[in-house]
Amino acid sequence: MPYLFNDARILAFSKAPTPGQVKTRLCPPLTDQAAAQVHKQLTISTLEMACKEAICPTQLWCSPSPAHKFFTTLKGNFPITLEKQVGNNLGEKMHHAFCSSLQSARHVILIGSDSPSLSPEVLKNAIMALKNRHDITLAPATDGGYALIGLNRPQELIFKDINWGKEDVLKTTLKRIKSLTLNYYELPLQWDVDTPEDLIRYQALKQNIP
Repeated sequence: MPYLFNDARILAFSKAPTPGQVKTRLCPPLTDQAAAQVHKQLTISTLEMACKEAICPTQLWCSPSPAHKFFTTLKGNFPITLEKQVGNNLGEKMHHAFCSSLQSARHVILIGSDSPSLSPEVLKNAIMALKNRHDITLAPATDGGYALIGLNRPQELIFKDINWGKEDVLKTTLKRIKSLTLNYYELPLQWDVDTPEDLIRYQALKQNIP
């Protein structure tokens, strides 16, 4: 398949849709089973967005295993490869994914599977920022974290000793970037589906999409 950027990669992180282990902040009002369905919808929408314009090869990084039926079904429906998340926490898993992908690509961007505001345009702009000699590109999220991070080479320190559940993830990351004297490009603010209020916003967005 011809890609716009053959030397780049999109990495999408996702968990298996096990009830009680995904989107737990949506419960209540949702049941564990309903929250798992939302998680599945978000992951599918993320891959539709990432693959829509053949920007670059896309990898789905899976937890706990790419062998889960949900992931193997996705591989049959999208032009993606499946990879296993490796590490004891999110930071280690992200760093491992970057190290692995940067062995064969010059520019790598990593996204979650729950940011419906991301678009192909944002992904292309992220890659262009890396091509324009920025060390890092970030898309801040309204919850205090980030919805996208892009690198040209591994940067272990920006993923180390981060409390990923707190609201200062982006702030801490930017401090690390500054201390390492790296230059970064900031993309437009994005939002994730984490709370019941976010879910209402997501449902309204889906209704407005043709």
